Amino acid sequence: IPDSDHARIFTEFERLQRTGSTGDQGLGLGLAIVKRCAEMLGHPVDLRSKPGHGTMFSITVPLGRPEAQGDAGREQASTTSLEGLQALCIDNEIEILEGMEQLLGAWGCETRVATDGRGASAQWRAKTPSIVLADYHLSASENGLDVLASLNQGRDKPVPAIIISADDSAQIRAKVRTAGYKFMAKPVNPGRLRAIILALADSAND
Repeated sequence: IPDSDHARIFTEFERLQRTGSTGDQGLGLGLAIVKRCAEMLGHPVDLRSKPGHGTMFSITVPLGRPEAQGDAGREQASTTSLEGLQALCIDNEIEILEGMEQLLGAWGCETRVATDGRGASAQWRAKTPSIVLADYHLSASENGLDVLASLNQGRDKPVPAIIISADDSAQIRAKVRTAGYKFMAKPVNPGRLRAIILALADSAND
């Protein structure tokens, strides 16, 4: 990576052209998310690269305090307010789905996952969820709002949902708001996510 591109690659929707590359459908959001997460945590990201040889990314983190982390983990694990909530997560990245399953499972949710609209429809037919968490950019031809519109066809009241996206633009937020859903920008803050889920679950039961 040339020195002139070191700052550019951390910008949203920026991708360097690679000669001979095929099948790469990334959106150019990965490094932007990494940088945003690192800045939130106060951990600097370092990039060293020599064109024609290779590139190394590193994150500098301080030594932790095991006893403090243990206390926080026990406090989080003891939360059972979402016990039994039926959640459907839709994202085209398997790693994100695995992370959401673990997080929601720790809160007591019964979580099912899908990578696209077709998979989401199959999960929906098997059991209608209490809440849906959907990524906005699912593929070049599919987004979370369109999938939710299809799933909720024929329902008097749509199932509560949260649209999650690395694209934190006013345009995307407006689309989500107009559709009647909540919006969260990546990286997702677990505490805020839990608070929104609780609020949506309470409103659905009113």
